[in-house]
Amino acid sequence: RGRFGPNMWTPVINNVVVIFVALLYMATSHSTSADTVSGFGVNLLGIGTTLGIVIQSICLFPIMWRAGFSMRLTFDFRRAEIGEIGRMSGWMFGYVVTQWLGNLVAQRVANSAANSAAHLNPPVTGVGFSAWSYAYQLFQLPYAIVGISVISALLPRMSGHATDRRYSLVRDDFSKGVRLASVIVVPAAVFLAVLGPPLCMLLFAWGSESVPEARYIGQVFGVFSLGLVAFMLTQLQLRVFYSFRENRTPAIIGMVMLIVGVIGDLVALYALPATHTVIGLAVAYDLVTLTGAI
Repeated sequence: RGRFGPNMWTPVINNVVVIFVALLYMATSHSTSADTVSGFGVNLLGIGTTLGIVIQSICLFPIMWRAGFSMRLTFDFRRAEIGEIGRMSGWMFGYVVTQWLGNLVAQRVANSAANSAAHLNPPVTGVGFSAWSYAYQLFQLPYAIVGISVISALLPRMSGHATDRRYSLVRDDFSKGVRLASVIVVPAAVFLAVLGPPLCMLLFAWGSESVPEARYIGQVFGVFSLGLVAFMLTQLQLRVFYSFRENRTPAIIGMVMLIVGVIGDLVALYALPATHTVIGLAVAYDLVTLTGAI
C-alpha cells in the first residue's frame, strides 16, 4: 500500500519493552551466569521478550486497517495463491536452513576455540561465541538502518514492475537502491573497519567484559565490517529474485554460501591459534558474503 513509516517504528516499541524487561531483571536478579539464573529470571526474560513481539504485532493491526486492508478467516485451501505461497515458502525454508546451519557451525567452532583458550597458560577469556555474537550484531547495524529501509521501499515497486514485465524498471530500481544504500554503507564499512576496536572498548569495557575482551570484540567487528558492502549487495540482489517470485535461486545460492562458510570456519579452527579463531570466523563470513554477491 506504499505506507512504510508506521511499520518501521513498531520494532522500536518491541525494543523499549525488551529494554524495560532487562532493567527489571537487573533490579530483581543479581545473576549474570546461565548456570546460576533462577527460574523466575528465566521466565521474566522469556515472557518479556515474547511480550515485546506480541505488542509490536498488535500495533500493526490499526495501521493496516487505516491503509484499507481488512482480514477475514477463510478455509478455502484450494485457491491458487495458497499453492503459490507453498511453492515459494519451500525454497525460502531451504534458504533459512542454510543460514541457520552456517551460524550453528560458527557457534560450535567459536565455543571450541573458547574452551581451548581457557586451558592456555595463562588462561584467555572472551575469545568465544560471545565476541562473535556482539561483533555480528554491530556489523548488522548499518545495513539494518539503511539497507532494510531501502529494501522495504523498493521491493513492492520492483515486484509491480516485474509483474508488468517492465524489466528495465526493475533494473533501475535495483540500481537506485544500491547507490542510495552505498552512500551510507560504504563509508560506514571503512570507518568501522578502522575504528572497530576503540569503539567496542567504549561500548563493552565495563561490567562483565574486561578491556582486553572489549578490544577483541572490536577486532572481530572490524574484520566483519570489511564484508559489509558485499553483505548489502547480496541482500539487495536477493530481493530482485523475490520480486520475480523466484525463490529457488536464492536457496541454491544459500547452499553455496553455506559450503564456503563451513570450509572457512574449519580452516579458522584448525589453522589458527585459539585466540585468533573467532577473527578467522569473521574473515570466513566476509568470504561468504562476497560469494553471495558474486
